[in-house]
Amino acid sequence: MAIELEDDKLHLYSDEMSTNNLYENSLMTEFNDNWSFRRENEDEVHQITLPHSWNSVGWTYEENQNNEPCGTGIYKKEIYGNDLEGYRLKFEGVSAWCEVFLNGVKIHENIGAYRAFEVKLSGLNAEKNLLEVRVTDKTGVEPLPENCDDVFSKSPRYKRWPCAMGSSGKAGGIWRKVYLVKKPETYMNPFVIETSKTKFCIQPDVVGDAADYTIEYIMSDGSENVSGTVCAAAKSFVIEMPNPVLSWPLNPHLYEFCAKLADKSGQIVQIIRQPAQLMRLEVRNSGFRLNDKPYYLRGQNGFAHCNIHYDKEYIKKYVGEYKKLGVEISRFHTEPPAHEWLDECDRQGIMVILEMPLHGSVGCYSFASKEFEQNELTEILNIVKEYRRHPSIAIWSMGNELIVACERDLGLGKDLFDILEGWIAKVRELDSRPIISNSNGDAANVVNKTVGDIDDIHQYGGWYVETLYDLRHFAEYTIKNDMLFQPCISTESIAAYTDNEEKCFVKSGDVRQKKIVAQRLGKITDLAQQSRDYQAFMLKEYAEALWRLRVEGSSFSGYIPFGQYTWFFDPFDKDRIRPKSIWNTYKKVLSPVHVQLECFDRHIYKGGDLKGCLRLWHENIHLPENAKFKITALFEGRVVLEREVELAYHKSYSENVCLSSLNKSGKIIFNVYCGGELIGSNDIEFYAYDEESIERQADVYVYDPENMLPEIGTKITSLDEVDSHCKKLLIGPYAFDKDTDRASDKIFDWISNGGRIAILEQNPCCYTENTFGTQISSARMCQPQWSRWASNLVKHTDRTDICDESSVIFKDVTEKDMFWWNNDTYVADSYLCYNGSENFSVLSQIGNGLASTELMPIKYEYSDSGYSITAMECDLGVGKVFSTSLLIGTKCKIEPVAYKILNNILNWL
Repeated sequence: MAIELEDDKLHLYSDEMSTNNLYENSLMTEFNDNWSFRRENEDEVHQITLPHSWNSVGWTYEENQNNEPCGTGIYKKEIYGNDLEGYRLKFEGVSAWCEVFLNGVKIHENIGAYRAFEVKLSGLNAEKNLLEVRVTDKTGVEPLPENCDDVFSKSPRYKRWPCAMGSSGKAGGIWRKVYLVKKPETYMNPFVIETSKTKFCIQPDVVGDAADYTIEYIMSDGSENVSGTVCAAAKSFVIEMPNPVLSWPLNPHLYEFCAKLADKSGQIVQIIRQPAQLMRLEVRNSGFRLNDKPYYLRGQNGFAHCNIHYDKEYIKKYVGEYKKLGVEISRFHTEPPAHEWLDECDRQGIMVILEMPLHGSVGCYSFASKEFEQNELTEILNIVKEYRRHPSIAIWSMGNELIVACERDLGLGKDLFDILEGWIAKVRELDSRPIISNSNGDAANVVNKTVGDIDDIHQYGGWYVETLYDLRHFAEYTIKNDMLFQPCISTESIAAYTDNEEKCFVKSGDVRQKKIVAQRLGKITDLAQQSRDYQAFMLKEYAEALWRLRVEGSSFSGYIPFGQYTWFFDPFDKDRIRPKSIWNTYKKVLSPVHVQLECFDRHIYKGGDLKGCLRLWHENIHLPENAKFKITALFEGRVVLEREVELAYHKSYSENVCLSSLNKSGKIIFNVYCGGELIGSNDIEFYAYDEESIERQADVYVYDPENMLPEIGTKITSLDEVDSHCKKLLIGPYAFDKDTDRASDKIFDWISNGGRIAILEQNPCCYTENTFGTQISSARMCQPQWSRWASNLVKHTDRTDICDESSVIFKDVTEKDMFWWNNDTYVADSYLCYNGSENFSVLSQIGNGLASTELMPIKYEYSDSGYSITAMECDLGVGKVFSTSLLIGTKCKIEPVAYKILNNILNWL
């Protein structure tokens, strides 16, 4: 659609809209050509076409790519004649502070990188006019006054930013499109189109005196249409198609809504076309309903919109890859995109969480500042009005990680929630879609109110701080009709971001990655393969644990793991972008029909049984409401289990099963068929070990008051029985108490005179602060809390490093054997400390991960937070001491590796 001017009147000369754009407004034409740009204090002038920015490289895990100078840029454009008198310029976004001048006179100023605004052109000269826009980037914007906020300034991450920063680095420029707009006295803004079952509910937004105006409309999908005429002053009207077609994720059915505004003479003064679809996501009963069907959100998070803003071919390819891989919903993380991204999501059926640019994980905003609140609330409401015409938007999010643990622990949760409550009330006046108040939701459980509609959680167990064991705490926070009545979703986890070689980042500026890679992967032998394996392992374990929360009694309603563009090779190249191997795992664990074997006993003896709970979920809206499924389990081509199950939509099936006679390590493949078609698949890996026998050694004295060890030596009931005839002593698990403390001096002398002692895992307590005077103690090693439910008193370890492979303790034991032990997800739950001066060596350990100051990607000096010892030996006089916090005695009767290590310990003695 184009416009032309004649005698200062607007004439429409074409009723045909371009098929390239889903939205068009006949009052608007692009105004992006023939601009010039130069940096302040520089003479070099560049001829450019808008959008343009000089340092807007977005969120990246590589080294910082924003190498251009910070500061102010100057954009100019010459306008000849006064034909544009009374026209407006619409700027879709200028980052981040700008002043607009016409012939040297300031006519407008704006703060906020993501806010659309209009400037009226008036007083134009008949010959030549100069339009100038002076833009200051994010880093150059003047901060708020130091005393503007006496609440959030308590945070160690406090920032006096005057507006939201988003993820796009420094971001300076006119980085969104500019339009020339001619507005008559009465005109239409984009329509608010909502759906109710099979009806479109249309809300006109007409500015000016609409009494004598009419709106002619037509709703069409290309095969049928409904048309009519309403008074332009109407508050709303309803359209119902004769044969309505619902839209579903990945299966969109787009309608085109066209409205023509006619004045009292019948002349058309404006045309608007915008997309619509019959799809609505709602919150009900602590869960979601999509088109009135219960729905579990499954997707991947998020887009590359901060890095590639406008390339339509690239955007089509990127969104297309999402669709091919089965991503039903994704999140525009920490800032709204250019409209082209949402247009493509509209076309291809990807539901969207659109997030405001409050990127709190890089700093704590000055929420209590009146100036900041005015700037940001205005910007948020502007964003909602600008983007709500996109039917792909399913959920709004007010911001990302607005406060984290350090602010929560200072009691700032209530202050934040009070502010968000007011902001959300204003958003609700503009749009009825569900709202996430704070993506991460920290402090939700310590504030006596709920805000917004959805509780969103970020939980990085198995990576930054917590271990996979902490996933168990999820259940406590997702009990339906408990404290939180909202549906709960997780939009971030799996922080193992990988580069183009599929290696976890260890060279980027975020040194968290370096430390966590060392902790989680241990000894690096093949970083690419280890990274692939561990990333897939985490995604699988996370997804399966969260599927298990998808039950009637839980409010857990969606899982959208965080991978961003790092799940693609060459993610910013439209000709080369392609999926990484992590997508193979994604398709197995986040398909709409999901099968798994819940099993924590994955180490078995050869020829033994793998026992677990077989589970199946039916979340495929395109299958029958009551579908008949066939499940087969294959091991090396042999069917080891087969079941036929009839299952209703949004329900699950479970059965305790035993897979027998497994003679070697491997994977069991689970396939699910419906109507003869393979519609789901998954696997489980297990390890099979040769059975060993421990030969009883009479010369080994065993003090095991808890009776947890097998018959392996001469059992004693008191340490008083240790005498000069005894040369070898094994202390069983959890043996230390008042009696052992009383015998401490005696045992110390016995070791010093040549005795050899092995001490198994103990409860950290006053009796283990200096066991037998050896300067070895058992201790809890607490970790800083990333998530509000990571409330463990210890750091559970689900793997540990072997530091001395030559030690007899680890004979025939490898790194992979030290990963996940029956009957749980951890191999140790307490740790060792040594304060002595004797010769000692660490045999196994686990990195402590992040220090409390390292939870957020802020600048700090890299410091090694050390290691927790899980096995060590030392000299004491002419004797030797071996001590371990590995769960050897606890698990030796059910865990082949623990049994093997126990046998090795006896041989060490």
